[in-house]
Amino acid sequence: MASNSAGFARLQEQIDRIRSLPVELVKRAGPEIAKEGLAEVTANVARAVGPDGTPWAKTQSGDAPLRNAASHVTVKAEGTRIVFRVSGVDAKHHRGRVKGGERRPIIPVKSIPQPLTIAIKRVLGKHFKNVMGGT
Repeated sequence: MASNSAGFARLQEQIDRIRSLPVELVKRAGPEIAKEGLAEVTANVARAVGPDGTPWAKTQSGDAPLRNAASHVTVKAEGTRIVFRVSGVDAKHHRGRVKGGERRPIIPVKSIPQPLTIAIKRVLGKHFKNVMGGT
């Protein structure tokens, strides 16, 4: 009978962990996902491409635009969301509100780009194992 009681207690512990997953995963993984998001934006800016990998139009002189755009991007976990923000003149380029109207997307807006999706799955998988393993 004692082994059944121990087995039930372990099962109940697993059930409790599963019920806590949404809150626990966000709490644990959010900051790391935000860090991955910023790394992805920084890499895209260095390659002069948007979140979906589409190359930005060159400047009139033929140079790669927005070389310092990553320094104007913040990514942070806010509750259950990862929030990307771009500020300064780079925000105008992001929206296409500059002379000539050339839009150069910097942060993801409508969808999550594939490389970031992969990073999110990797981070969530790691944190899922930690929550379910009790660490």
